Amino acid sequence: MMQELKRLEADYIVYMLLLLFTAIISMIRYKRLTPAFKVTAILMPITFVDETVAKVLARTVHNNLICSHILRLFEFTLVSLTYYHFLEDERIKKVIRVLIPVYCFFVILNAVYIQRGKFASNSILIGLIAFIVYAILSYKQLILTSEEKSLTMQPIFWNSTAWLLFGSTVFLKFGLQNYFVAHHINQDILYDLLTYMNILLYSLILVAILIDKNEKRRFGYQ
Repeated sequence: MMQELKRLEADYIVYMLLLLFTAIISMIRYKRLTPAFKVTAILMPITFVDETVAKVLARTVHNNLICSHILRLFEFTLVSLTYYHFLEDERIKKVIRVLIPVYCFFVILNAVYIQRGKFASNSILIGLIAFIVYAILSYKQLILTSEEKSLTMQPIFWNSTAWLLFGSTVFLKFGLQNYFVAHHINQDILYDLLTYMNILLYSLILVAILIDKNEKRRFGYQ
């Protein structure tokens, strides 16, 4: 039991150190980033602060679930604005402008009435659906747009890959969870998978921030 707790703490420390490093790099490179990734850069320190507060609340008042609701507001808004700056289709931009306030209203409604005192799973799943769609649309634009650089040299590719993999894993986790419960299977592997995918998520976002440069024509940003 003690070894398991130590392993979980080690995973958490790795995750938080990565998040802190990504937040620091985001702020250092902020002025050199494109408009899209300036928005993503802002999300990194916000996420780190939210995760830190969540840990403190978990150890003091033993309830940090409000943090999962609060982070959704910032996360969805800033990720959506990242793709708003990158995607060129005006129809998609209009949809994003509508989605942001509608989603934020739902998050508040969900936090106050539907999942009050509970983990914000509803908000997370709905948000991830949008992120997966954004990722697919960005892949389409990258493929159809003639670029000098390869896909792997374009930051939006890494950002989209991060959210696509993370979103797919979260849906897989929730999908398998009921099966595991019904068949009395230990769920540790699901939680481990989610932890490692969180680490992968911010690792890929870090790659995107490191290679991003404010060269609008070369990367197709507006």
